[in-house]
Amino acid sequence: MSLLSSPWWRDVLARAGRNALQVVLPVVLLAQTTGTVTGLDWRAILDLVASAALVTVVKALAGLSADERSPMAVKALERSVPAAAAVLLGFLTAPAWSLFHADWTGVGVATLSAAVAAVVHLVVDPPLTPAQLAAAA
Repeated sequence: MSLLSSPWWRDVLARAGRNALQVVLPVVLLAQTTGTVTGLDWRAILDLVASAALVTVVKALAGLSADERSPMAVKALERSVPAAAAVLLGFLTAPAWSLFHADWTGVGVATLSAAVAAVVHLVVDPPLTPAQLAAAA
């Protein structure tokens, strides 16, 4: 697909939405249930969404996408690494004072939770194949 095509952008937006959900939901649930991630506010949530979108767009521009014929382990890795990277990027964009006092165990749990959420999402709602994307356009 061409970078300037409408289907390419629809695919990237769908991926960014999935990645944002896979990143934000575990972090918010972790913050609410365990208290290991403290000080979560709307700016932090927007940072996570922006990080997820950035990672997704960079990945799409680089052409880093598993083929639909790839083994499930490759597909899981393709989903979990960007989700984990987005969480880390979201936390690293926090103010320096917050980073200095961050609960890095909580950050690790949030990162792992996002990676697991991405794999679960892959199993529950697999991505559309290029033929399905073309048919939907």
